[in-house]
Amino acid sequence: MKNYFGKALPLLLILVFMLLAIPGEADAFNYGNDGSLANPYRIETAEQLALVAGAVYLDKHFILTADIDLSDYLSEGGGGYNDGAGWAPIGTAITPFNGSFDGNGYTISNLFIDRPDWDCLGLFGYTWSSASVENLGLLDVNITGRDYVGGLVGINIEGSIENSSVTGVLKGYQNVGGLAGSNSGVITGSYATGTVTGYGDNAGGLAGRNVDGTITDSGAAVVVTGANSAGGLVGEHNGGTITGSYATGAVKGDYVVGGLAGNVPSASGTITGSYATGAVEGTGRVGGLVGCNVYGTVTGSHADGDVVGSSFIGGLVGENQYGIIQNSYATGALTGADSVGGLVGNNGGGVSNSYALGDVTGYGDYVGGLVGDNDGGVTNSYAVGVVKGFTTYVGGLVGRNDGGTITCSYYDSDASGLSDTGKGEPKTTTEMISYATFLGAGWDFTGETGNGAEDIWGIDESLTAPANDGYPFLAWQGYDHILRPAVTTGEVNDLTATTAAVNGEITYLGYPGNPIQHGVCWSTLENPDTDNAKTAEGAVSATGAFTSSLSELVPGTLYYVRAYATNDAGTVYGEQVQFTTASPGTVNIAAIPGLTVPVTGGSPVTAVTGTDQYTGTVSWEPGHDPFQGETIYTATITLTAKAGFTFDGVAADFFTIAGAETVNNEADSGVVTAVFPATEAAPEPQYITVTSTGPVNGATGVSLKPDITITFSENVEADTGYGGITLEDAGSNTVSISKNISGKVLTVTPDVNLSYSTTYTVTVPAEAVKGIGTGANLEGQYQLGFTVRSAPSGGNSGGGGKPVPEPKPIVKGEDGSISIVNPEAEIEDGTSTVEITPELFQSAVQLASEEGLETIRITIPGSDEITACTLKLPAGALSQETREYQVIVSSGIGEMVLPANMLAPAAAGNSSNMELTMGYGDKEALAPGIKEIVGDRPVIQLTLTLDGEKVAWNNPDAPVTISIPFTPTAAELADPEHITVWYIDGTGNAVAVPNGRYDPATGTVTFTATHFSYYAVVDIHKTFSDLDNHPWARKPIEVMASKGIISGIAKDTYSPGASITRADYLVLLVETLGLTADFDSNFADVEPDGYYYEAAGIAKKLGIANGTGDNRFNPNEHITRQDMMVLTARALEKFKGLQVSGDLTALDKFSDKGEIGGYALESLATLVKEGLAAGYGNTINPLGNTTRAEAAVFLYRIYNK
Repeated sequence: MKNYFGKALPLLLILVFMLLAIPGEADAFNYGNDGSLANPYRIETAEQLALVAGAVYLDKHFILTADIDLSDYLSEGGGGYNDGAGWAPIGTAITPFNGSFDGNGYTISNLFIDRPDWDCLGLFGYTWSSASVENLGLLDVNITGRDYVGGLVGINIEGSIENSSVTGVLKGYQNVGGLAGSNSGVITGSYATGTVTGYGDNAGGLAGRNVDGTITDSGAAVVVTGANSAGGLVGEHNGGTITGSYATGAVKGDYVVGGLAGNVPSASGTITGSYATGAVEGTGRVGGLVGCNVYGTVTGSHADGDVVGSSFIGGLVGENQYGIIQNSYATGALTGADSVGGLVGNNGGGVSNSYALGDVTGYGDYVGGLVGDNDGGVTNSYAVGVVKGFTTYVGGLVGRNDGGTITCSYYDSDASGLSDTGKGEPKTTTEMISYATFLGAGWDFTGETGNGAEDIWGIDESLTAPANDGYPFLAWQGYDHILRPAVTTGEVNDLTATTAAVNGEITYLGYPGNPIQHGVCWSTLENPDTDNAKTAEGAVSATGAFTSSLSELVPGTLYYVRAYATNDAGTVYGEQVQFTTASPGTVNIAAIPGLTVPVTGGSPVTAVTGTDQYTGTVSWEPGHDPFQGETIYTATITLTAKAGFTFDGVAADFFTIAGAETVNNEADSGVVTAVFPATEAAPEPQYITVTSTGPVNGATGVSLKPDITITFSENVEADTGYGGITLEDAGSNTVSISKNISGKVLTVTPDVNLSYSTTYTVTVPAEAVKGIGTGANLEGQYQLGFTVRSAPSGGNSGGGGKPVPEPKPIVKGEDGSISIVNPEAEIEDGTSTVEITPELFQSAVQLASEEGLETIRITIPGSDEITACTLKLPAGALSQETREYQVIVSSGIGEMVLPANMLAPAAAGNSSNMELTMGYGDKEALAPGIKEIVGDRPVIQLTLTLDGEKVAWNNPDAPVTISIPFTPTAAELADPEHITVWYIDGTGNAVAVPNGRYDPATGTVTFTATHFSYYAVVDIHKTFSDLDNHPWARKPIEVMASKGIISGIAKDTYSPGASITRADYLVLLVETLGLTADFDSNFADVEPDGYYYEAAGIAKKLGIANGTGDNRFNPNEHITRQDMMVLTARALEKFKGLQVSGDLTALDKFSDKGEIGGYALESLATLVKEGLAAGYGNTINPLGNTTRAEAAVFLYRIYNK
């Protein structure tokens, strides 16, 4: 057996322990267990715990079944008082503990030992090779001894300690540790907190000494005070391994003092992936991680605490005699006298791929930013901190190099304030944070293979908040390796008064992502950037040259231009180039196009047709609209020169206008006055006439539901007064009607049966219809009267006829709706069914019409056991030509808002009745991935049948609104915008419903549907990895992506800085507003197989998108900010009630207001006023391309408006 003590235990001590270890009876544990591994003794009292020390139990197995407080047991009068000496440890060197002890997650508190002349003290005194202690916590220990003093065990010889902890105060002479005095076994997942004081050698926060032992994933938050070999985790690490472990407490000693380990004397001692953060103070051989590393190896570790001492003082290791330090770093500040270094005080071994960031101050000899005194090797390492020394041997990297080798290693000359050479190469801060500096020196970086494939180093060249302040970092630190692209600015070619072509070249793509944007930026001020005018040429996948075209430049102006490229690191610029545009040319197009002679009845134009040289507006005197007859009109044309042209040099009366009697302008002016000949006299007005009616005016005996026809003198179409056609009885009560025009004939049909013996009048306003050929209306209002036939005699009074049932109550609600009250429900197999007869429904419609209301409410009763609700209606109830009314169906499952034209007449056909069902869907039928995401949230199924046959209803022109009761979790309610709806299609795939959202006011999830199927409530949180540089857009992008409205260019990539095309934006706008329409034509350049075909067709049909001329939309062009806002304003005006204002004052705050196109002024002003559009400080950048981030933020505002 190895001599782990270094001296023999006194015989008296051995005898005392043997006497204390006399066991009690086995049944003292009171459970009848036999102490085997399968049937361990159960301990729940202090007395039972003390029995473990008995010789017969030292190889048995134990489990703790309760927390134990030793206060009473160890106090005077208690069984373990021992004249104040306290607890007698379990196991001795002669009779060690060799069993197992499972703390079972329980704790033992107030362990007290006061035996200053005793060795091997702790809860266990001595544990042997088969011993194991696990899952045990010791609280408030207070132990005083001599040698081998630990909170849990004095000496652990090849035993194991796992998932255990100690909190308290430990004092001894040497080999004193918070968990173990000495360890030669295995310690895993354990820790200690409190204070450890050793008056001799080897004091450690976790173990005083580690001899060929293994310490893994363990730590200490202990204040350690010792003499020699003091460490925050272990005092002496003499062989064995320390892996993934830490120390955070302050350490103070005399010699060989380290934040993690004091002394590492053996070549077999390794420290890997570990760290220390506490302050370290001593006299000699003092290090932030290790005091003295004789032969050991330190890998992938770091120290962050400040270090103070006299000689051999290092941020990581005080003295590295013959050991190896690799892939490690230190950040703490250093203060000492001799041999003081930011990483190592004195190095005689090897240091590679390591760095130091802390400031270094030395008052004696040998002071360096990385190493104080070096006679070993330093490779691929650097230092950054301020270095202050007061003797000759002071260096930014190494204070003195005494025969050692220094290879490819650098220090920051700006930061250190030094510039010495020959013992480390000085670099400026700019060079130190440049990838090129280190790549050329052969350092092995992530993403390159020329210098090796181990990927040791990384660097973050981001322009804002780079990792590690931009200095190289070790790959294991977990930072992102990000490299800037490189770009050069070339020549300026094809220069005109308003245009130029600028060349550039991408010489390096960057890492990990290629540039997401590139181009050139320009300004009249030096050093332009992308906040100025710029081109956006898009993403780049290969190095090479490019050319950007500049337009709308100011003639005769000096410009500065730089090429740029943007990736995840930010935007970099090439060198600045300057050019001057040519001076403007004089306007020389005399004939002003687009202005014609006024014609009686015509509308005056307000703008001339633009030329290559100018545009113009027109005002008229007098200001008639339309032009009147026999009137002389004068037009004032105000021309505006386009960029590159001027009116300077234009002669007086230079311009001409076809058909004008006189045309005048002053010299050097674009204001033109034209006088036209008098207009012709206005023609006599034309009118259409009624040629026949059916029935004739004044007819009697008319049927209860006649088709009333009025024939005109020519083919007609609906005009502005078409909605004013009415059918009223003599009491001015209005009857709901349907209207239709075919050729010359207007047909008016009452929607309900008329009343017997009642006179009715059809009124057709003068402007209800107009002639298709002439455009003429009726000269005045037309009326047709008739009387309905009398009621037949006899009624239902005889003949065994079936009595007419009384209608169910129908009432007008306070919410302005008509309610069918308390309909009877038939409940069968979990389905509650309500049937509304044609007579009852028609009565409700007629009452709604009479009251001027548009909503009919029906509530389907049911209990909590109901799983589906069905409403039976006459088929014609929801197959009207227009949305004359809506039916709201409510139940415990949810609510449906059904428009009257939900079912197209052609789809209804000859069907008599329809059934609409809302029920809970079968979650078990969902695909596994979808089922997991849906979880406990509701799934509903919507179905429609006609005469008992299931119908696949789909009608984009008449969407149904669905509301589902939903109670979010606390987490969901904290961010409710991510609650949305999925449609489950026939193949089981999930499709996002963009308009699905949670309404906290009603406690429901609401969405609209144009087809029936399965719908599920989900909580989706879509994120992208490239949004850090666009924090202002993160939430809108993530919410809109979670709704299914927008998507990334790849799974985890959104590319927020890339420009968006006209097609892509139109698709997003249609999705955001939920626009639908049946369309039969599209733009000429929109292919049927294009992903944007449907969106473009809908937008054209609804008048949102008008194209760019010649029925073209130019879908692949980037959309400017002003065109984005114009499209959006049209959509909001047509479908969301936005009132476009002519008040342009909202744009006055923008300095680039003059760049806004005339067609876009009102749209931009309205959106700014409504808070939907914002600028960049005092600019709105109307001509700039819209980025994907800007589009997402803009649509997010609209979505939530």
